[in-house]
Amino acid sequence: MTVESCRNNPILSLGSLIAHRSTGTKAPVPVMSARWVGVGGVHDGAFVAGPESGVVHQRSLPYLSPDSITMDNSVTLDQFLTQAADGGPCVGVCAEAPSSSVMPPSIELRTIDGARTTTLDGLFDAFAEAWHFPPWFGRNAPAFDDFMRDLDNMIDVALGRPPAAGYVTEITAAHRILVEQPNTFSWFAHCIPFYRDYYRNEASPPATFCLLLSAPSGELQGVRERWLGVGVHIATVAP
Repeated sequence: MTVESCRNNPILSLGSLIAHRSTGTKAPVPVMSARWVGVGGVHDGAFVAGPESGVVHQRSLPYLSPDSITMDNSVTLDQFLTQAADGGPCVGVCAEAPSSSVMPPSIELRTIDGARTTTLDGLFDAFAEAWHFPPWFGRNAPAFDDFMRDLDNMIDVALGRPPAAGYVTEITAAHRILVEQPNTFSWFAHCIPFYRDYYRNEASPPATFCLLLSAPSGELQGVRERWLGVGVHIATVAP
């Protein structure tokens, strides 16, 4: 797969990357997410679309109860971080971005202006600057995937300090994320729980990974609905 093909179709690129890791296949295999109603309520899952057999189940995502999809109950920042570390919602929506002074000192926090993330290239650049990606970052989906799962090395090892307990990105003006390329939003949204699971289950030592979204009060409901609409479980974080 070429860098150019990754630029042209980041969703297919990441899907192919996951399928290659999971199944060992060499040809691009799209990975899709879907929600369905079954015994016990509403379920989410990730699927690999096979060229011959149609859609084949690849891996399960967390069960979502109907109540959780429209959850209105808020949690504190500490509760949100703890739940994310335990495999709970790793995307939090809040009316105001939390000050770095209220973030636990063991957490690495970076802030991005959502106005810089209206396109995929802009989002790549904003994350690369915030998290100190190296100059050879390729500005495509597979490269973004690799470096977002290497924050412990880039931050902890490079700066010579103990491993962080967590990595949190806060995006202000979150209603503007990928508004100029809305077809890429679902891909980005599903990256966040993918990275949470990596830091929780594979990183050594394990760490918390989550995303905090803030927006003007008139935009908050739209932000919630947009993330829930692509099947990503969110939490409302009290200011």
